[in-house]
Amino acid sequence: MGPPDRQRSHATQPPSSAAIVELRRVGKRYMDVVAVDDISFTIAPGEFVTLLGPSGSGKTTLLNLIVGTTTPSSGSVFIGGRDASRGRGPGYPGPPAQIPACGFPAPGSC
Repeated sequence: MGPPDRQRSHATQPPSSAAIVELRRVGKRYMDVVAVDDISFTIAPGEFVTLLGPSGSGKTTLLNLIVGTTTPSSGSVFIGGRDASRGRGPGYPGPPAQIPACGFPAPGSC
């Protein structure tokens, strides 16, 4: 028998207090297509993160899951320690971030 924290599932552990973004076993399916499969990671405040991968590997889907424009089929997304997996809802601090379809965040750049 391992330590008590090892016995709890990922889904029942409280979010990391140091994380600004935390994904736990997140998956996204579109019918029979698996776009994101069992992804877990944590982003701490001030960290710089990049997503690299070939076309169709799930990078955009992952970003959409983080910003809240789509909901995961499985797992949990925590933003600032709050569960944002099923939408931001009332009382959530501010609107979700938006990424323009062209990929450039500067106004008028699309």
